[in-house]
Amino acid sequence: MAGFGNKYIKKHDEKSQACHDGNGDAKASYKKALDCHLKGSLKSAEKEYRKAIKLGLLEPGIYSNLGLICKNSGRINEAILLFKKAISISPEHPDAYANLGLIYKNLGDFEQAICLTLESYKLKPLDPLILMNLGGIYQDLGRLDQALEFTLKSLNLKQDNSIALGNLGSIFKQLGRFDEALSSTLKSLELEPKNHNTLLNLGVIYTGLDKLDQALECTIQSLEIKPDNPDALMNLAVIYRKIGSPDRALPPILKYSELKPNNHLALLTLAGIYIDLGELDDALIYALKSFDLNPKNHTTCLVLGNIYRDLGRLDQAIFFTHKSLELNSDNSNAHMNLALIYKTIGSFDKALASILSSLDINPSNSNAYASLGNIYSYLKDYDKAIHAYKKAFEYNPSIENECRARLGFPYIVDHVDEVSILRSEYMENARSIFDSKKEKTVSNFLNLGLFMLPYQNGKDDKQFLEELGKLVSPWLQVSESQGSEDTEIIQHQESQLFAAGAQRVGFYFDNTHSGHVVFRHYFNIVKSCHESGLEVVIIKGPNASNQDCAELEKHSTCVTQISSNLENSVKILKNLSLQVLVYTEIFSSPVPYCLAHNKIAATQVVLPGNLITTGIPNVDYFISSEYMETNDSHKLYSEKLIQLKGMPHGITDISLATCNGNRSNFNLPEGAQIFGLLHNPIKFHPDWDQLLEKIAQLDSNSIFLLTGKNTKPHGLLVERLKKNAPTFLSQCRSFTRMGIVDYFHLLSCVDVVLDPIHVGCGTTSIDALSMGIPIISKPEDVPRTQIVQGLYKLMDIKEAPIARSDSEYVYWCDKMSRTRTEYRNLSQKIKSRFARVSNENKKSTVQLVKAIKSWMV
Repeated sequence: MAGFGNKYIKKHDEKSQACHDGNGDAKASYKKALDCHLKGSLKSAEKEYRKAIKLGLLEPGIYSNLGLICKNSGRINEAILLFKKAISISPEHPDAYANLGLIYKNLGDFEQAICLTLESYKLKPLDPLILMNLGGIYQDLGRLDQALEFTLKSLNLKQDNSIALGNLGSIFKQLGRFDEALSSTLKSLELEPKNHNTLLNLGVIYTGLDKLDQALECTIQSLEIKPDNPDALMNLAVIYRKIGSPDRALPPILKYSELKPNNHLALLTLAGIYIDLGELDDALIYALKSFDLNPKNHTTCLVLGNIYRDLGRLDQAIFFTHKSLELNSDNSNAHMNLALIYKTIGSFDKALASILSSLDINPSNSNAYASLGNIYSYLKDYDKAIHAYKKAFEYNPSIENECRARLGFPYIVDHVDEVSILRSEYMENARSIFDSKKEKTVSNFLNLGLFMLPYQNGKDDKQFLEELGKLVSPWLQVSESQGSEDTEIIQHQESQLFAAGAQRVGFYFDNTHSGHVVFRHYFNIVKSCHESGLEVVIIKGPNASNQDCAELEKHSTCVTQISSNLENSVKILKNLSLQVLVYTEIFSSPVPYCLAHNKIAATQVVLPGNLITTGIPNVDYFISSEYMETNDSHKLYSEKLIQLKGMPHGITDISLATCNGNRSNFNLPEGAQIFGLLHNPIKFHPDWDQLLEKIAQLDSNSIFLLTGKNTKPHGLLVERLKKNAPTFLSQCRSFTRMGIVDYFHLLSCVDVVLDPIHVGCGTTSIDALSMGIPIISKPEDVPRTQIVQGLYKLMDIKEAPIARSDSEYVYWCDKMSRTRTEYRNLSQKIKSRFARVSNENKKSTVQLVKAIKSWMV
């Protein structure tokens, strides 16, 4: 306590004796007060101080020491008056200045505090406590260089001052010098092991050093000494969030809010925890409360923007993110988040502009580079995406960034030979990344760049994927011990949705939009499962978070949204207690592939969204059709192959199949032979170029329709065709991507559809045949090329244009152009018999539901 001690007593006793020799009773009271004060008898001390004052003893120490008693008992206004009285009696009384300065420091009036403490410093320049106080006030003012200077001066005079050492650690922490901060704070703790503030600061420093186990230990020790310390409770919540335990972070932050109910930062932290828990409605409530308390906080506005984005309320997401930028235009994360919102609504020009603004502000922001890569990846600009991912890895060499930077395949290749070279390089990189000696630390989904694999016509798909599966499984499997604390909470929540002992199947969707091909293929399967009495859980991947799923929801027990965190997603799904989990796709995004490496359900099944094996041991069955497989097909799969009697999807009707194409609407000539190649440009294998060139050379008046205009893959394909098939390219008409209604109208203008060699067409085959449009196909041993042939078999069309060689493929194209009568007869037969496809699809759906039920026994 400044201004109190034996040296101080002796000095002022002498002064008092010289000035007040005649006031013996006052001096006796003062001496008695000092004795009581030293012994800790504060009530008695205060009584004697006041008695001495009443007797007229004008001793500054009386007022200063009485001021300390008032200050420490919360009577701040009275303490201020007493310290000022001490100064008025003796303007050279350093301790009164120092104590008054501390009061103003605690009141947040740092300017007053620094002025008073500097006066004290002038009078006692070598007092270690005054020097320490100066350092503390300069720290509060953010003048860290001066804070460091005076704190070091204090320690030079008194090296064993635990408080000064703790302050030094705090200053070093703010300067980002964490190693020095740790050293100073540990020295402070040695001198005073039970100081809760020092333990708290040590926890904060360990947090900054990313030593979260030590941070947690110190913070818990601090709270054991002082359980209601709000700062320690806040830090505990922060640590639990950082170690991925938002369920543990919740109790301390809720207790903090009880102690400080109107702290906007605590409410914002609480919102962040609810975001981590996936409880966005609760997160929104607390973020809005924080905003009401402090609408000028740019971070709160940014968090609100993120919550609204994840809730799919994109107008509000844009509003609050813009508001955050109005408050702080130099926030690179706000620009990055705005880019994510624009990407979600399809405004890619604005998304690119925002992410580039983010990088202008912070050129070393790895997350911004990763987001830039994701935008370019969505735009199918492979080279720019890889460049951005490499920059992300340069600034943050995490395994997530390394996978993005080193694993993947281009959307368009120029030569067939490139495929084997690319696969060899991929596997070499994968072995390097997933070296078994490395520490396996993965919390998020890993983007392994497998989307293009099914389109490469690889002869070693099974071998390739099984080897990759062995490499990555140890990294992707979430251990049973992780997240045990939140298991009961989640199970309790789910128990309110499900009947005890019910049969439960989950369907994973990367895209729930009703116009998406996956929805069209598998909606009726979901519906049939629900109508058969099964409890159906729709699992929405992160990409589907903003997508409507009303139709799926009508035919399910519940919808579960998972986040971009692998560990949390696996925990959530395991606690659903699914007997069967059906993946509608595996390679459409990183999420289903990573999830499938975990045994989430007793039986795990994949539908043929990608038509190649997964190579994952935890996937039990691959659903296909006896019309698409050969006798040796089972050798192509790591899963057990299930061959349905019909096609392996639930499409039973085409609502727009009766569209009558008006060619003039698309500026197409009435008399020309029009070939439909309305496939994603990534399906154009280089081997197809030569055949298309021959077909075009046979009839200079024929027209070929392409889609994907203005996309990067289309541009790359055009560049390749300029070299490999110039005649074909000159007869092409390219169209931008369009809505399903316009697509059907354009498709109905087509005479013949060409099935892509090595790849085959999926949904297009159903759409075209439902309109009576013939498809020329060249099936091979792999099932993805046999869909069209299977559909012709279902309709019992023996004269179908099925080619067994390249020359036959060209022949059929020429024949369809020249023999109009045969063409019309074939078209009418296809249209009249297409109902068989719908009927067989209904049967295969029933068959699949029965299989799902049998796996539950």
